Amino acid sequence: MELNELVDRVKSLRCPQCGSTDIEITSLQAGKCKHCGTIVLIEEPKKEIINNININVKQTDGNVIPFYEIKKEFDIKEFETQIFTRITYDETTPTDILDADFSAPYEQNKFFVKHTGEVTLTYNCSVGYDRQEEYSEWSNASKSYVTRTRKVTDWKPLSGTYTGKYDTILPLDKNNNLNDKIAAAQSLAVLDCIKTAKNSVPVDGVDFDVSDDKKDDAEYKIERDAASDCKYSIKADHVKDFNYSAIVNITETEFYKIPQYTVDYKYNDKNYKLHAFSAGKFHEYGATPNVSKDINSEAEVKNVKFNILSIMFLIASIVVSVLVQSALYVFLAFAAAITMYIITKLTFKKAQNSIIETRQAEKERKLDAFLKRKGLDKLKLF
Repeated sequence: MELNELVDRVKSLRCPQCGSTDIEITSLQAGKCKHCGTIVLIEEPKKEIINNININVKQTDGNVIPFYEIKKEFDIKEFETQIFTRITYDETTPTDILDADFSAPYEQNKFFVKHTGEVTLTYNCSVGYDRQEEYSEWSNASKSYVTRTRKVTDWKPLSGTYTGKYDTILPLDKNNNLNDKIAAAQSLAVLDCIKTAKNSVPVDGVDFDVSDDKKDDAEYKIERDAASDCKYSIKADHVKDFNYSAIVNITETEFYKIPQYTVDYKYNDKNYKLHAFSAGKFHEYGATPNVSKDINSEAEVKNVKFNILSIMFLIASIVVSVLVQSALYVFLAFAAAITMYIITKLTFKKAQNSIIETRQAEKERKLDAFLKRKGLDKLKLF
């Protein structure tokens, strides 16, 4: 690139972080924003796509879209130690989780696009506010009308405008077949990595397949997230008939290449994967077997006698209310039933905690031997 062409090229650039056009030339390939210090790549004019790789991609306003590579910060042994420790301390995993058939962990580069967008959402809906209302009802026990209370909801229309700024992460890998829950966890892990990684280096983008920048998907996701946040922010007891229209403006686009570790494993003939990026804050994502229902079932079995007593008191209160036309007896019977119900809940929680503590102690004993067998150091998470 000739010097005059380079100077003209710099004059047309904007900083992707702050929008400033005051760019200082530091090399033939890069400049530095004098306002915020961000490195801005100086690219040749848009080139043809070769093998689905567009080396110099620009936004419609002429700004260069930056590409970054996040460098690895910890090795695969630390990944193993973290993963095995975390699935052990996870209270929802089974006691024999470390007996699963684990593959050797492996490393691969993952590619993502981060879009930042501003959204303006105009909405209308009906909002409901609860209140207590008194009413009269005939009582067979007292042979008179008594005053009682009930909850009623007053509804009224509401409309307004909601604005927000959102970051959204989308994978460039066409084979990124994750369910919604794991995909959401992956997005959070990527954002954590971008924010906390110590070494994020600008690159020329030659490794990136940007034939699809996922802009339409990003706009849809930002719109959906904004609608959910808007509805949640409405201060009312109930919201219904929520309708909206939204305008989304993508203000910033960045591409990232991030190294990732993965371990595959099989438990009870079902396949699972656990992942974590090898830089920044350790944030695992993936699937694990969940035994929460088993724990609740075991606690229910331990608590069955309290459940039976509670049911007996409830039946007794109903019988008393029918046979004995005394408000005092009815009140005492129902008070006893409610007391037994509360005791049942408390004893269930106590039984549940006892089961979890016993399971966790067993898993932690197994973890020590497991890490020693693999030649890994013990990690203290908490």
